[in-house]
Formats: sequence, structure tokens, C-alpha cells
Amino acid sequence: MERRVDNSAYAREFLEDRLEQVKLKLQDSEKALTDYAQAEKIINIGDRRR
Repeated sequence: MERRVDNSAYAREFLEDRLEQVKLKLQDSEKALTDYAQAEKIINIGDRRR
């Protein structure tokens, strides 16, 4: 039983760390996309649904 708890704790910690890494990578990618769009003068017309 204790081993299962240890494995669960390890898995949770691993996933939390991985989630943080992925969030940071997403933020970097979004910034790179925004920078590219501004440099190339790409216009975002937004959501036109009403």
C-alpha cells in the first residue's frame, strides 16, 4: 500500500513539473507568434461572430 502511495506521489510531482514546463513553452511560443505577426504586419481581425 505504501508503495502505491509513493508511486502516486511521484507521478503527481512528475506531472505537475511537466505541466509547468509545457505552460512555459506555450507562453514562449505565443510570444514568438505575436512577435512574428507584428514584424510581418499580419492583421488579426478577431472573432467576427455575433
